[in-house]
Amino acid sequence: MVCQLINVQKTYSQDKTQQSPKEVKIGSQVWMSQNLDTDKFNNGDAIPQAKTAAEWVEAAAKKTPAWCYYENDSNYGLKYGKLYNFYAVNDPRGMAPKGWHIPTEPEFTALVKLLGNAESGLKLKGISGWGTKAKGTNESGFNALPGGERTDGAFGADCQFMGVEVCACFWTATPKDST
Repeated sequence: MVCQLINVQKTYSQDKTQQSPKEVKIGSQVWMSQNLDTDKFNNGDAIPQAKTAAEWVEAAAKKTPAWCYYENDSNYGLKYGKLYNFYAVNDPRGMAPKGWHIPTEPEFTALVKLLGNAESGLKLKGISGWGTKAKGTNESGFNALPGGERTDGAFGADCQFMGVEVCACFWTATPKDST
């Protein structure tokens, strides 16, 4: 499954001369409280935009980085940011701002556990942007937004967008087969 937005975790003190992302401390972890929204790797190389389903599927097949807007509509980007494929998130050029990193599965698991496992979803969700029956409390300040996801056409499935205003999906730096 190709998921959308990335909340990155802080690794060390930010350079105060640069504009810092919004952040929230939850337990001993510091998280961005906004979605990462970049079209460049840290070295300045562009992350290619996939403007069509064919380009998105091709990037997955070739194992190359890509991003897109939900429904390929930049208006969604204003609220939710960009959707990234696995290869963009895990590219060695990096995409997290200086002082931050893509969280690992154990870091996300610790966050969920700290917030009460089953109750964590409501505490992580922002109070707006969700469908009428899915609002959260944002008790944590994490402010998760339901930017949906885009599948990559693997396993014979159609390449499709789904879940905007319904689900928030997050990549981790942990390879799928290592957990």
